[in-house]
This record gives sequence, C-alpha cells and structure tokens, in this order.
Amino acid sequence: MSAFDVSIIMPNYNCEPYIAQSIRSALDSVGVTVEVVFVDDASSDGSVAVARAMAEEFPGRVQVHSLEKNSGSAVARNMALRHATGRWLAVLDSDDLMYPHRLAKLIAAADAQGAAIIADDLLTFYDDGKRAPHGLLGGKHAQGGHHVSLADFVRGNPMYGPYGSLGYVKPMVRADAWRASDVWYDPALRLAQDYDFLLRLLERGLDFYLLPEPWYFYRKHSSSNSAKLKRPQIEALKVADLDFAKRIAGQADVEAARRERHASLDRALAFDALVGAIKGRQWGTALAEMLRHPDAAALLALPVRARLERFRRRRDINVQDSASAAVLSSRRLDSAGRAHLDTIAHALREKRLSPRLVQPFAPDAQTPDSFPAADLASFDQITLAGWERRGDRFVRVAQFPKSESAPEFEPLMVALSAYPALDAVLIDTPQAAEAESFLIRPVEKRLAWDEQAGTLVAA
Repeated sequence: MSAFDVSIIMPNYNCEPYIAQSIRSALDSVGVTVEVVFVDDASSDGSVAVARAMAEEFPGRVQVHSLEKNSGSAVARNMALRHATGRWLAVLDSDDLMYPHRLAKLIAAADAQGAAIIADDLLTFYDDGKRAPHGLLGGKHAQGGHHVSLADFVRGNPMYGPYGSLGYVKPMVRADAWRASDVWYDPALRLAQDYDFLLRLLERGLDFYLLPEPWYFYRKHSSSNSAKLKRPQIEALKVADLDFAKRIAGQADVEAARRERHASLDRALAFDALVGAIKGRQWGTALAEMLRHPDAAALLALPVRARLERFRRRRDINVQDSASAAVLSSRRLDSAGRAHLDTIAHALREKRLSPRLVQPFAPDAQTPDSFPAADLASFDQITLAGWERRGDRFVRVAQFPKSESAPEFEPLMVALSAYPALDAVLIDTPQAAEAESFLIRPVEKRLAWDEQAGTLVAA
C-alpha cells in the first residue's frame, strides 16, 4: 500500500521564482499525505537547484528528476507518472498554487460519487495585480457538482467558446484506474495535452465528476509557459481529432459533439489566416477570408472585448493612487466590532494606506440583521461574506457565494476575489493560520493591531 494519498505531478520549465511556493502549497495540504514528483524540462535557470533544496528540506516527500533536453510538458508529465507512488495522481504546475483543503475534499467527493476522475474549477490570478481573479467554468458546469460524460466533455472544449474549456481543469485521477487504462500524455501535442489525456481516460470508461469550487489557483505572469495558439498546434489538434473520430464510430452523441469541436478548430485556423493577412496588410486576402469564413471574422471582436474588460477591471481595482491595505477580519459586526474596525481604518489612513475591509467569515446567529453603512465609511472598499448593501445599510443575507460542499469556500473566495494587489495586510482574526492560506501572493507588509497600545505594529 502506498505511503502517500496523492502524488503531485509537477512539470517545470524555467519557473525558478515560483517553484518553492508551489511545492509548499502542495505539501501544506490538510488531511492527506502528499509527495511531489518534480520533473524539470531542461530549464536554463536555477529551477533544479531550488527543487533539490526543497527535497532536502522535506526528505522523502519531494522527488526531483530532470530531462536531458527540452521535450515539452507531455514528456515531463509522463516521466513524473512513471515515478509516482500515490493512490491518487494530481497535476500542479510549478508556478501554481492550491487551497490547503483541496485534495482532501476532492478525494471525499470522488469517493462519495464513485468517480475515478475528480476536478474543480480553477481560479486565475494575475501576478502583477492588474486584473481581478476570475474562475474558468461557466454555464451548467458552474451550477453544481455533476458527472461529465464523454460527449459533455468534448462539447465543453470548443476553440474560442463562450466559457473556459473543460480541458483546462486540473483533475485528480485514481492511480489504479489510470494504470489499468494505460493512457499517457501525447508528446506530439504542445497544446491541449490535458484535454487529450482526459479525453482518452473517458474513452476507457473512467467516471468523471466535476465540482464548481475554484480550489486550484492558476497563476498568470509575464513569463507564463502556457502554449500560444499557433497554426501548427491547431493543425496537430485536428489530426488528433480525426483519429478520435475513428475510435468513436457509432456513438452518435459523441460524434455530434466532436463535429462541433472540429468546426471550432476550422474556425480557429481561418481566424489565424485572417489575422496573418491583416498583420501583413494583405487586404484582398483578408477580405476574401472574411467573406469565406464570417464566423472567423466575428472573432476579431475578441481582442477588443478583452482590452475593454482589462480596462474596466483596472478601474475597479485602482480606487485611488495611494498604497492599499486589507484588513482581513473575523470580528462580529456588532456595534463594538464596527467601532474597533473603524479605529483600525483611521490608523491605516494615518500611515497613508487606503483601508479595505475583507470580512470573509459568515455572520453568526448573534450578529445583528443589519447595520448602517456609515459605521464602516472609513474604508475605501468593503467586501463582507453573508452581507449585502441595500441603500444606506448592510443587511444580513444567505451565505454568498453559495457552496454545496465546503464551508471554507465562502471565506476563500471572498478573500481571493476582493483585492488582487495589496501593499499591506492586517490579519485581525484568531484564525490567523487559516487566513494566511487565503493570501495567494506575497504581501510586502504584514501588520497587526496592538489591543493594549491601540496602535498598528509590524506582524
């Protein structure tokens, strides 16, 4: 029997600044035993040295392997799979993070549902703090936990679809079911390797259960290794899709879903040709492509919408030019608690910090049903779990966001989505260790409130 509940499959290429944090994120998992199988894809930075230092710090819990030449993420993941010893297999990229309770909750849900594959939503956060974090799933997949059929999965992976593709989720797979399937990552693919891997597992009959909670934290940064959508990669996907078509002959619902996805690949190729013609100022060719593929021409609106959305989010985030400080508090919002928070807000202003309140813990039964918004007027931004602003008052409402499986989900999401970029954090809660797990990026200043002196101090 394996000594570990979960083997974390961690491929890496030139992510030196993030590796230690990612490995710690996995090893800090609560309620499960975890090993990290780190495979470096011939990095040119100090990645391997960092991973080896982590292996020395956590003996027996971190394996470090290296490829002699750069071969792609699929090859690196396959090497990690060969060395994994856990009962479950889970991918964590070397610049990403996860919620400490994630693995235990996924295993519990998989056991309850009899699933061999389990996945959750992922929360994308931006290292520069210029965009607010956001989830991946949309439509029915964001509504609640459910089983995902092969046809559902294929239909949920169109190119340039309205929601994030299911192929981007980071699943956990029961190791014995994976070994019986004999499915490996395809080295020929440099794009959508996860989609292809999951697709073939589903073909083998493994049951897939999907949860809407975003417990996986996907980091976007200036040197992110995510594959760019280029013509050769799209063409490789079409080849794989045609091979898939041969394997599913006679399965009408799956074939219908495959045709929809294949049409989206054709549209992506046409869009690539159109963009290339526009960049090359080949106006006749561009016009011909637009007339031949009007659905591809419609995709030209995507970059404009993306820029407008980034601008909107930047305006939402930058309330004012001064440095910002979040107060992460679990105080009961009765009159005494509100007065206490108001005092902290004034103290932060004296330090030339813009105070922003995050109250991620749901109100208890002794908390009043409402209170005047003016009581917290000293804060520039306010995010309260379980409360809603109505006119000049905050009113206690049902828990928000709704979660079907985890009471921790509410404080997690409130804290993560409130302020993507902070200069300081003051943790005003006895649950300091839990609150620390909500911080998905380093914060320059950690502050505390000295009750006796009535002043701010460095934490």
